[in-house]
Amino acid sequence: MKTKKIAMMATAVAVHALLATPGQAIETYDIRDSNGVPFMRVRIFGTGDGPYCCGETRKPEDSLRNLSRGEIDQSLAAIRHWAEIIKVVHGQSPASVNIGGFLDNNAHASIHTSSDIQDAGTKVQAALTGQDPSKPNYGAHGMITIGEMGFSSEAYIPSQLSMTPQANLTAVVFHEGAHQLGIGSSIFGYFAHSPYFPEAINAWTTHLYDDNGKQAKPGQAIYCSGCANSPADEVFDLRHDQGYFAGKHVNEVLAGGHARHSGASDEGEWSAGYTVRVAYRA
Repeated sequence: MKTKKIAMMATAVAVHALLATPGQAIETYDIRDSNGVPFMRVRIFGTGDGPYCCGETRKPEDSLRNLSRGEIDQSLAAIRHWAEIIKVVHGQSPASVNIGGFLDNNAHASIHTSSDIQDAGTKVQAALTGQDPSKPNYGAHGMITIGEMGFSSEAYIPSQLSMTPQANLTAVVFHEGAHQLGIGSSIFGYFAHSPYFPEAINAWTTHLYDDNGKQAKPGQAIYCSGCANSPADEVFDLRHDQGYFAGKHVNEVLAGGHARHSGASDEGEWSAGYTVRVAYRA
């Protein structure tokens, strides 16, 4: 009887292990730059792998769906593309990014700054440039969430033009990776249609100028045609949607490109800028 009981317990444990494995198998991929230096550790979360990120409320979020093999491969192709472009500074790499799925027709990046200091970069930026990225969040320096957008199943082919009429997941993840690398503004309150800049804004945000050529400043309320536009002492006015991105090196970057703004800003320093548009939910 004792032998039979032990055998039954062993069988139950084995069955439980087999059933639990698919939901407890975070897939980890290590990617190196063109010089062989560790660039990024990517962790793919499934529906049973626990929280990988935080949502709009900064509460723990689990992946709501499992990414297919094709989606994983195309996501990794995007990260490898960044690894070909960026040369890692030794000291803090690799950066780490969690990727999970949700059910919306969308994709987004959850960006975390390396400190609360004004003009601070992202944790991913810090790790890749040899700076202290500070404590990870959910075991990573940044997170990407991939929705259900009807992505093309075609293999990734580098191209400036769309190769299929469907959404290209590699291009989407490349875009979200850009946010992790610091290309993104510090704006709060947009889901309530009352956007504003926090008291500490990142370096990217400091390069934004409003309709009147006024540079973005911490604590400003943001006005736009679809915003609540509540009374405020300091306003970043985009009601005519004529904002732009400018800075000392923008001229050389935009050489031969699409400069929207010409002339002096309120700082009297910039001669060109790149148009930015307001996007909000109706």
